[in-house]
Amino acid sequence: MAKILIIDDEPDFLDVLCKVLTRTDHEVTAISDGAQVLEGRTGVDFDLVVTDIIMPGVEGIETLAYFRRISPDIKLVAISGGGCFDASFHLKLARNLGAVRTLEKPFDVRMFLDLVEEVLEEDRTIGDAVVLDSPAPKARAPHGKVVQLLFE
Repeated sequence: MAKILIIDDEPDFLDVLCKVLTRTDHEVTAISDGAQVLEGRTGVDFDLVVTDIIMPGVEGIETLAYFRRISPDIKLVAISGGGCFDASFHLKLARNLGAVRTLEKPFDVRMFLDLVEEVLEEDRTIGDAVVLDSPAPKARAPHGKVVQLLFE
């Protein structure tokens, strides 16, 4: 069992990720804004942090940089659906800040669970980061569709 922090501003998406990780016996903390991390309300005692990159308020890039500075041993995974730029731009930046894996939304829930288990099993350092990006969807799905795609 691992202690996992998930940060995403989409409530339905966050709920789905929490449920699937809890079913695999992980202890999950879910928040919708990186500000809670930077204000010290979550602590840093996690085995894994999964954060969305584009969020209102404190974005995932700031959160990744914070964790890398405060607790360099925490494993970081970045997820993104894009924003003003293509998601690959944000995910590349996340890798440069120490994310050991990245995943582009929308993604399959099985792929997400496999990625989490792989990351938790590895004893990695920042310099050994490996990237596992999901293939880009042919057409962008609206945010409401993301949750549905997780279960297909």
